[in-house]
Amino acid sequence: MNLFNYTINHAKNEDIEKHLLQCSKLFSPALDTYVSIPDYSKKIRENAVTVEAWHSDELIGLVACYLNNDRTHEGYITNVSVIHDYQGKGVAKKLIKNTIEEALNKKFKTLNLEVEVNNKWAIGLYRRSGFVLNGRLGSKYLMINRLLEKKDVFISICCVTYNHVKYIRDTIESFLMQKTDFPIEILIHDDASTDGTAEIIKEYEEKHPDIIKPILQEENQYSKGETISTTYQFPRALGKYIALCEGDDYWTDPFKLQKQVDFLEMNPDYSLCFHDVLVKWEKNKYPAYSFCKGLTKSVFQTEDIIKEYFIHTSSMVFYKDKLLPIPEWFCNIYNGDYGLQLLLANKGEIGYIPCLMSVYRRSSNSLSGNYSVTRNNLNLIRLLKHYNKHTNFKYTKLIRERISILIKGIIIQFMKKISFK
Repeated sequence: MNLFNYTINHAKNEDIEKHLLQCSKLFSPALDTYVSIPDYSKKIRENAVTVEAWHSDELIGLVACYLNNDRTHEGYITNVSVIHDYQGKGVAKKLIKNTIEEALNKKFKTLNLEVEVNNKWAIGLYRRSGFVLNGRLGSKYLMINRLLEKKDVFISICCVTYNHVKYIRDTIESFLMQKTDFPIEILIHDDASTDGTAEIIKEYEEKHPDIIKPILQEENQYSKGETISTTYQFPRALGKYIALCEGDDYWTDPFKLQKQVDFLEMNPDYSLCFHDVLVKWEKNKYPAYSFCKGLTKSVFQTEDIIKEYFIHTSSMVFYKDKLLPIPEWFCNIYNGDYGLQLLLANKGEIGYIPCLMSVYRRSSNSLSGNYSVTRNNLNLIRLLKHYNKHTNFKYTKLIRERISILIKGIIIQFMKKISFK
């Protein structure tokens, strides 16, 4: 027996007002502390589609959704509320489902909403309903559901960028030149660039709206301690595989993705595939060189990854499901690409294709930055300690040896700064 009745646009103004008064303190902060509930109720009734849940004659759940932009077909959910006594009974889930169906019936392309960063329950509900993070403003995440998005993507290209106006065209063009027999998507996260990078990304989005899906932040998230890829990029990736490339690097082989995906498809026990990378200094300050020079084998295990860093971000293609779930400690580290390699190595072997298929630009504006040896080594030590615990101390001996080398590097740097006069 269905205890609840679900309707659309049935509630009267007084029903909405009574419901919001009952739910006011469930909001953070309380709803009546920042809006006039009578005025807000009237606005909802006059302008929004109301998706409702009833028990007898009581309005127990309400979604207010604005589906009146016939130009862009972008919808906005401004209220999701369920009376306390009816929470945990699947009401909110059903209301969101009905809202999505109504938006699709009206031929809308997207649904947008805001949610408090600390409201983990709501974020989880929206994610399970097809929403993904699309930015952050202050204490709220912006989330979006691309209702008409194609779901047959095979590989997701994830690119993070910040103030890369001189390079981002080369990067995006290198994605678009890929020749594959499978569909791709290009997920770009711009972290509130101030140099015109976002405008270039918008230009490409307009030309390739079905492929290029940007998040253009208004506030820098890295400075707030957010881990960009795991918070904004990977959760919205539709592909079976993920390829990485930062906004100041670029790919050089039009068959790069095809080669790497073919390799992983033929070797399902592998978790990651990488290739050689040409390192080029900005303004040709120094001669270019091979990032993987000296590698003498084609298959690598966890032990190899612990010992040294030899896989560049722009060369990585990996099986998405073998990365998940991402442990909580990952959000507290700074060497994200190396951390990914360690996690993936724990899920399968790593394959190497000895071909130069991308370029790593060495510049003062690189996202990897010019960290001092001391700072970088301290961050690596922290990461390795987390990973040691994550793997139940299986690699303690190797990790201790690596940490010892890193500490020696810190001491050498310190000694260089001392002047004995």
